[in-house]
Amino acid sequence: SVSDSVSVTVGFLAGVNPTSPATVTPASPSSADTIAFTLQNVGNGTDTAIVAIPAPGGGLTITGYVFNGTNYTSVANLNAALATYTLASGATAVIKVVYDVGNGAGGSTIPVSLTQTSKRSPTTSATATTNVQPPGTRAVAVTPKNATVTQLPSNGTPYTYTFTVANNGNSSDTYNLAASIGGTPAGAVTIVSVNGVAGTTGTATIASGGSTTITVGYTVAFGVAAGTSDKIVFTATSQAVGTVTD
Repeated sequence: SVSDSVSVTVGFLAGVNPTSPATVTPASPSSADTIAFTLQNVGNGTDTAIVAIPAPGGGLTITGYVFNGTNYTSVANLNAALATYTLASGATAVIKVVYDVGNGAGGSTIPVSLTQTSKRSPTTSATATTNVQPPGTRAVAVTPKNATVTQLPSNGTPYTYTFTVANNGNSSDTYNLAASIGGTPAGAVTIVSVNGVAGTTGTATIASGGSTTITVGYTVAFGVAAGTSDKIVFTATSQAVGTVTD
């Protein structure tokens, strides 16, 4: 009989599988927050990883990376370290992305992504993404409080008084504005406009940390006795959280 044989060599098939939490919820503002990205070699042989981590924007700033207990200030330096780290088939490595969240990011969703690429097979890559979702906080302040003014009868011509509305929350907000006569009306004052629009209500959108001035127009009735007093009450209420008001 005649026989022969052939040697079969299994070739390298690259595979990568980066993972990370679906969402994280740091405060806005906050600093030195971290996201752990796990790199995994799911190929059938040893490999090294190359990563890409784009700047996320949206009020979030990446300040560094931690790998094997060492801090790196750039992706280039991180990749230089990864180039000397061999991942066996099935093995993993963890990279922590360190970041700060600025003020005004509350209520937003900011994706942070890491792409892992096989060094042995550069066309093999995959991406993991974590959504950073700082909780929104709402706060509003109206000034001045308990001010007093003295006016003569206006004979139908409006006077104006200016209030300042400040958004002290960590996200942009729209406020419902309302001007009214507080207590028991004496008939001296009538509200005629809010910020130049006829009526007693309005709205204002204010960025986090910002403020705006609102002018309330009113008339003082003719024939009302000197010393008569009415109180103008001005209120701003968050549209997002109706219990936030001042």
